[in-house]
Amino acid sequence: VHDEKSMKYITLLFLLGSSILGWTQQNIESLQASFPESWMGTWEGTLNIYGPKGVNQSIPMEVSISEHPDSMRWNWQLTYKGEKEDVRAYELVEINREKAHFQIDEKNSILLDSYLYGNTLSSRFAVDNSLLIVNYSMNVEAEELTFELFWGSTIEKVETGKEIKENKITSYPVNTRHQAILKKSN
Repeated sequence: VHDEKSMKYITLLFLLGSSILGWTQQNIESLQASFPESWMGTWEGTLNIYGPKGVNQSIPMEVSISEHPDSMRWNWQLTYKGEKEDVRAYELVEINREKAHFQIDEKNSILLDSYLYGNTLSSRFAVDNSLLIVNYSMNVEAEELTFELFWGSTIEKVETGKEIKENKITSYPVNTRHQAILKKSN
Protein backbone atom coordinates (compact mmCIF):
# COMPACT_ATOMS: atom_id res chain seq x y z
CA VAL A 1 0.00 0.00 0.00
CA HIS A 2 2.85 2.37 0.88
CA ASP A 3 4.50 1.73 -2.49
CA GLU A 4 1.24 2.38 -4.36
CA LYS A 5 0.77 5.70 -2.52
CA SER A 6 4.36 6.65 -3.28
CA MET A 7 3.91 5.85 -6.97
CA LYS A 8 0.72 7.98 -7.15
CA TYR A 9 2.56 10.85 -5.44
CA ILE A 10 5.55 10.54 -7.80
CA THR A 11 3.22 10.37 -10.82
CA LEU A 12 1.35 13.48 -9.62
CA LEU A 13 4.63 15.36 -9.13
CA PHE A 14 5.83 14.25 -12.57
CA LEU A 15 2.61 15.44 -14.25
CA LEU A 16 2.71 18.74 -12.37
CA GLY A 17 6.36 19.25 -13.28
CA SER A 18 5.69 18.37 -16.92
CA SER A 19 2.83 20.84 -17.16
CA ILE A 20 4.96 23.61 -15.61
CA LEU A 21 7.82 22.82 -18.00
CA GLY A 22 5.35 22.77 -20.90
CA TRP A 23 3.96 26.15 -19.84
CA THR A 24 7.48 27.54 -19.50
CA GLN A 25 8.45 26.15 -22.92
CA GLN A 26 5.33 27.73 -24.46
CA ASN A 27 6.22 31.10 -22.88
CA ILE A 28 9.80 30.87 -24.16
CA GLU A 29 8.62 29.94 -27.66
CA SER A 30 6.12 32.81 -27.60
CA LEU A 31 8.82 35.21 -26.42
CA GLN A 32 11.19 34.03 -29.16
CA ALA A 33 8.49 34.36 -31.84
CA SER A 34 7.75 37.93 -30.75
CA PHE A 35 11.41 38.97 -30.42
CA PRO A 36 12.43 41.78 -30.61
CA GLU A 37 8.97 43.40 -30.81
CA SER A 38 8.07 42.24 -27.29
CA TRP A 39 11.30 43.85 -26.03
CA MET A 40 10.62 47.27 -27.56
CA GLY A 41 10.61 50.30 -25.31
CA THR A 42 13.02 52.19 -23.12
CA TRP A 43 14.59 50.29 -20.24
CA GLU A 44 16.37 52.17 -17.43
CA GLY A 45 18.42 51.27 -14.39
CA THR A 46 21.88 51.28 -12.88
CA LEU A 47 24.87 49.55 -14.41
CA ASN A 48 27.10 48.04 -11.73
CA ILE A 49 30.67 47.25 -12.73
CA TYR A 50 32.10 44.50 -10.53
CA GLY A 51 35.68 43.59 -9.78
CA PRO A 52 36.92 40.78 -7.53
CA LYS A 53 36.06 42.79 -4.38
CA GLY A 54 32.60 43.95 -5.39
CA VAL A 55 31.13 46.97 -7.16
CA ASN A 56 33.83 49.31 -8.49
CA GLN A 57 31.51 51.74 -10.24
CA SER A 58 27.78 52.39 -10.78
CA ILE A 59 26.33 54.51 -13.56
CA PRO A 60 22.81 55.08 -14.88
CA MET A 61 22.12 53.09 -18.06
CA GLU A 62 19.37 52.98 -20.64
CA VAL A 63 18.58 50.51 -23.42
CA SER A 64 16.10 51.70 -26.05
CA ILE A 65 14.70 49.26 -28.62
CA SER A 66 12.44 50.63 -31.34
CA GLU A 67 11.16 50.09 -34.87
CA HIS A 68 13.37 50.80 -37.87
CA PRO A 69 12.17 51.58 -41.42
CA ASP A 70 13.76 48.30 -42.61
CA SER A 71 11.55 45.41 -41.39
CA MET A 72 14.65 43.25 -40.79
CA ARG A 73 16.26 45.86 -38.49
CA TRP A 74 15.48 47.50 -35.15
CA ASN A 75 17.08 50.48 -33.42
CA TRP A 76 19.13 49.16 -30.49
CA GLN A 77 20.52 52.07 -28.50
CA LEU A 78 22.60 51.90 -25.33
CA THR A 79 23.09 55.07 -23.28
CA TYR A 80 25.53 55.31 -20.40
CA LYS A 81 24.71 58.40 -18.32
CA GLY A 82 27.94 58.88 -16.40
CA GLU A 83 29.82 62.16 -16.01
CA LYS A 84 29.66 62.42 -19.81
CA GLU A 85 26.73 60.79 -21.60
CA ASP A 86 27.84 57.99 -23.97
CA VAL A 87 25.22 57.04 -26.61
CA ARG A 88 25.72 53.91 -28.71
CA ALA A 89 23.16 54.00 -31.55
CA TYR A 90 23.36 50.43 -32.83
CA GLU A 91 20.93 48.37 -34.88
CA LEU A 92 19.73 44.82 -34.37
CA VAL A 93 19.62 42.90 -37.66
CA GLU A 94 17.71 39.69 -38.27
CA ILE A 95 20.01 37.21 -40.07
CA ASN A 96 18.10 33.92 -39.73
CA ARG A 97 15.10 33.84 -37.38
CA GLU A 98 14.75 30.05 -37.68
CA LYS A 99 18.29 29.65 -36.32
CA ALA A 100 17.75 32.51 -33.81
CA HIS A 101 20.67 34.34 -35.44
CA PHE A 102 20.84 38.13 -35.25
CA GLN A 103 23.62 40.72 -35.39
CA ILE A 104 24.28 43.92 -33.53
CA ASP A 105 25.38 46.40 -36.18
CA GLU A 106 27.51 49.08 -34.55
CA LYS A 107 27.25 51.05 -37.82
CA ASN A 108 31.03 51.43 -38.09
CA SER A 109 31.79 48.15 -39.94
CA ILE A 110 31.60 46.14 -36.68
CA LEU A 111 28.96 43.39 -36.69
CA LEU A 112 28.51 41.24 -33.57
CA ASP A 113 26.81 37.89 -34.12
CA SER A 114 24.09 37.35 -31.54
CA TYR A 115 21.88 34.36 -30.82
CA LEU A 116 18.53 34.21 -29.04
CA TYR A 117 18.33 31.24 -26.68
CA GLY A 118 15.05 31.22 -24.80
CA ASN A 119 14.74 34.67 -23.29
CA THR A 120 18.43 35.62 -23.71
CA LEU A 121 20.22 37.29 -26.61
CA SER A 122 23.94 36.41 -26.38
CA SER A 123 27.08 37.60 -28.14
CA ARG A 124 30.65 36.38 -27.67
CA PHE A 125 33.50 38.22 -29.35
CA ALA A 126 37.16 39.20 -29.02
CA VAL A 127 38.61 42.70 -29.11
CA ASP A 128 42.38 42.51 -29.50
CA ASN A 129 43.50 40.48 -26.45
CA SER A 130 40.14 40.56 -24.67
CA LEU A 131 37.24 38.14 -24.77
CA LEU A 132 33.74 39.47 -24.07
CA ILE A 133 30.38 37.82 -23.50
CA VAL A 134 27.30 40.06 -23.61
CA ASN A 135 23.83 38.88 -22.60
CA TYR A 136 20.47 40.64 -22.71
CA SER A 137 17.80 38.63 -20.81
CA MET A 138 14.09 39.41 -20.71
CA ASN A 139 11.98 38.61 -17.67
CA VAL A 140 8.41 39.25 -18.85
CA GLU A 141 6.75 38.57 -15.48
CA ALA A 142 9.00 41.07 -13.64
CA GLU A 143 9.08 43.46 -16.63
CA GLU A 144 12.88 43.54 -16.47
CA LEU A 145 15.61 43.51 -19.07
CA THR A 146 18.94 42.39 -17.63
CA PHE A 147 22.17 43.44 -19.33
CA GLU A 148 25.35 41.51 -18.48
CA LEU A 149 28.83 41.81 -19.87
CA PHE A 150 31.79 39.62 -18.89
CA TRP A 151 35.26 40.77 -19.90
CA GLY A 152 38.61 39.04 -19.55
CA SER A 153 42.09 38.94 -21.02
CA THR A 154 43.12 36.18 -23.43
CA ILE A 155 46.80 36.74 -22.62
CA GLU A 156 46.50 35.35 -19.10
CA LYS A 157 45.51 31.72 -19.50
CA VAL A 158 45.85 28.32 -17.92
CA GLU A 159 46.11 25.19 -20.07
CA THR A 160 45.09 21.83 -18.61
CA GLY A 161 44.17 18.39 -19.86
CA LYS A 162 47.48 17.90 -21.66
CA GLU A 163 47.59 14.30 -20.45
CA ILE A 164 44.38 13.58 -22.37
CA LYS A 165 45.28 13.27 -26.03
CA GLU A 166 41.80 14.22 -27.30
CA ASN A 167 41.39 17.40 -25.28
CA LYS A 168 43.34 20.41 -24.18
CA ILE A 169 41.47 22.94 -22.09
CA THR A 170 42.40 26.61 -21.96
CA SER A 171 40.89 28.70 -19.16
CA TYR A 172 40.80 32.49 -19.27
CA PRO A 173 40.18 34.89 -16.39
CA VAL A 174 37.03 36.94 -15.98
CA ASN A 175 38.41 40.35 -15.01
CA THR A 176 35.15 42.29 -14.72
CA ARG A 177 31.44 41.76 -14.79
CA HIS A 178 28.92 44.46 -15.69
CA GLN A 179 25.27 44.04 -14.76
CA ALA A 180 22.20 46.25 -15.02
CA ILE A 181 18.66 45.21 -14.16
CA LEU A 182 16.56 47.60 -16.21
CA LYS A 183 12.88 48.46 -15.76
CA LYS A 184 10.66 49.62 -18.59
CA SER A 185 10.12 53.37 -18.45
CA ASN A 186 7.58 53.67 -21.26
